Amino acid sequence: MLKHTLRFIGILFVLVGMSFAVSAQDSTNLTYGDSATGQIDNETYEDFYTFEGNAGDTIIIMMTATDDAPNRLDSYLILRDAEGIQLAFDDDGAQNLNSRIGPFTLPEDRTYTIVATR
Repeated sequence: MLKHTLRFIGILFVLVGMSFAVSAQDSTNLTYGDSATGQIDNETYEDFYTFEGNAGDTIIIMMTATDDAPNRLDSYLILRDAEGIQLAFDDDGAQNLNSRIGPFTLPEDRTYTIVATR
């Protein structure tokens, strides 16, 4: 069984001090500036992180692998709105296997979900 550990760095929000709360099934609630650590492997294909965002907030979301093995995970990030509509995604944010969304400006005041996957 191949296991990879990822560190979800960032949920780094480039904005003027807004905060965000959360809700969604089996998700982790975050606040602006938070970092989260998770693990993606054969049993855990994806992790969910939710937050309340405001129209005009500019965000940057980064996911970086902490495993330096040659066959390390190719991370993938998705940003969805409250209806599950995909607003942004990234597979290779910095020309490597890590992912980055942003800077991205949120279109509405609502709950957003970050999907960290492979």
